[in-house]
Amino acid sequence: MEILQTILNALTNENDILLILTGIPMTFIEVTMIFLLFTTILNIPYTKKQAIIYIIFFSATALITTYFVPQPY
Repeated sequence: MEILQTILNALTNENDILLILTGIPMTFIEVTMIFLLFTTILNIPYTKKQAIIYIIFFSATALITTYFVPQPY
């Protein structure tokens, strides 16, 4: 019974380290998907350099706001 309680506890509690480690690459993936979605729908031409600058800038902005702004905001 103790093993089941341990497994349930591990699955239901937040793991802060795991959230941080998965949040960083997922931010880059999310920004890339949003960039491709809007440039495709609006038919906006872009160069590879512009795409890389956009992805890096907005990913960095998202990561900074995620870790420096308090959680309820």
